[in-house]
Formats: sequence, C-alpha cells, structure tokens
Amino acid sequence: MKILKVLEHQSDLELEQLIKAEKNSSQLRIWQVLYFIKTNYGVQAKTISSIFGLAVSTIYHKVQKYNKYGKEGVILLERGGRKRFYLTLEDERNVLNSLTSKAKDGLILTMNDIRIIFERKIGHEVSDDYLWDVFKRHNWSKKSPRSKNPEQDLEEQEKFKKNSKKSWSP
Repeated sequence: MKILKVLEHQSDLELEQLIKAEKNSSQLRIWQVLYFIKTNYGVQAKTISSIFGLAVSTIYHKVQKYNKYGKEGVILLERGGRKRFYLTLEDERNVLNSLTSKAKDGLILTMNDIRIIFERKIGHEVSDDYLWDVFKRHNWSKKSPRSKNPEQDLEEQEKFKKNSKKSWSP
C-alpha cells in the first residue's frame, strides 16, 4: 500500500482550528483524516479507513485533492438547492407580480397567455411542466368555473322549469 503524505498547506495548529470550528460532520471527518495523516507519518489508508469509517478510495481522493489544491480542494459543497433554472426566484416573482392585476380582473384567460410572457423573458420556449412548477412555487392556483355540474339531471331541470311559479316574491 502507498504511504500517505499531506503537503504543508496548513500547519498542525491551523488544522486543529479547522477541526474545532467545523459544524458539518462530513467535513469534520475530512479535516480529522488530514490531521491524522499529517501527525502520524507512515500510516496506511486501510488503517485510516477503519478508524474514520471512510472508504480507502475516498481517503486517497481527499489527500490527493488537498495536496493539489490545498484547503479549497477538500471543502464540501452544500447539497440540494436549485441548480438548474431559467429565471431566479426573484425574477419569477416579478413576472407573476406584474400579472397579478390582470389575473384579478380576469384578463388572463389561459396558461398560454402567461407562457408567452415567460418565453419573451427567457428567450425560448418553455414546457407546461415548467409553468405549473412556477405556479406551485409561488402559490398560484388555477381558478375557473365549472362548465356544468357533474351530477346534473336534465330531466329534473326541465320538470322544475315546468312546475315552478312564474313570479317570486320575497
């Protein structure tokens, strides 16, 4: 097995400070591994793997990144988040806010009216799913009257029309 060696990007004291200040458990483990390798010359990756619960390949990879790029090479990126998007949340909010008064007055009849505005802003076509996701993100909902009652009975309606009074009084 290879003998692991960590270059002098940080002193032992600086690595200790990084360990004490770290709040992310995964990042803490990486700083501990680097500190352990630095203070224990000749230690093998398999030994470190069993101590810290990391794969041997991960240890080799992190040591290589640290030696090549220094501290920035092993800093973990935050997971999750919105990585692919056409517009920022603020831009989406601004577009929808500009449509709010039209929507309240009933001037926006279909999603295609909104699609045109978004496509002009983005510069290319967008899918239905994208628009529905935008609506959901900003708590917009589709509000439209039903064309008819799904439980209506046409015979009952005709009977009511024939048997109802001609005039109503309060």
